[in-house]
Amino acid sequence: MVNNVLTSSSINDDFQRYLLIQLRALGGFRVRDSWSDERVMQSLILSKEQRRALGIVADPDEASINRLKAYYNAVAQCLEQELGLFASPFVHVSSEGFGRALVVVGRLLVINKTLRDVHRFSFISKEQLLNRASSSIEDALLLARSLPEAARC
Repeated sequence: MVNNVLTSSSINDDFQRYLLIQLRALGGFRVRDSWSDERVMQSLILSKEQRRALGIVADPDEASINRLKAYYNAVAQCLEQELGLFASPFVHVSSEGFGRALVVVGRLLVINKTLRDVHRFSFISKEQLLNRASSSIEDALLLARSLPEAARC
């Protein structure tokens, strides 16, 4: 569906579908295939108390980095679907948990997010997760559509 009129609900639906695919792929040997959608999404949802328990300083583990990559891969998939152009997500995280997430469409950098405390990457609720993703996707779509020559290269 390539169009210029999108609703947040359609972006949320697409993002959630792609995120579930990405998160299920993280579980080796198809372990997460039998899990409910809510259980799969729960890996990105932490209450304030759960986040506080993680501590301020810690090195990110592989699971934290994989969740972060799954999030930005799902954002890029939504952009690809809406724009009909290839979107490339790049996530770089140092051993201390700092880094950058980029999404590039053509020669255009549509998402540029500084990362810190990657070991605590999560959202308070599913609604917050979908709202943040929707906002990022809408901003990236607006940028790509305002500079179509750069996005198509």
